[in-house]
Amino acid sequence: MELNSGLEGNNFITVLMRTQNLSIQEACDYVGRHYKQLMDDFLAAKASLRSFGPEVDVDVKRYIEACQHWPAGNLVWSFETPRYFGARRDHIRSTRVVPLKPLEREPLKEDD
Repeated sequence: MELNSGLEGNNFITVLMRTQNLSIQEACDYVGRHYKQLMDDFLAAKASLRSFGPEVDVDVKRYIEACQHWPAGNLVWSFETPRYFGARRDHIRSTRVVPLKPLEREPLKEDD
């Protein structure tokens, strides 16, 4: 939605589109693969985490649980705020379809 609002330099997708010369779909696919790798790395690290002792382990567990909830919390927040989906956020939340307009690409200059 930032792309539709003329704010195409403010998020990972549009930065990838510009810097890597990707289409919207290619950038979304890249981000999906990157996110999956981050999640796989997080889960592997969580599974191999050593004990720091009972007192510290309680705090470490609470921190890890908060990290696990962050992606879902961010998704919920993105539908609560009008920043991303405006007045259409309830419709988009129910259909999971986000209308996008293509980014008009400017040719990369040699000094970019």
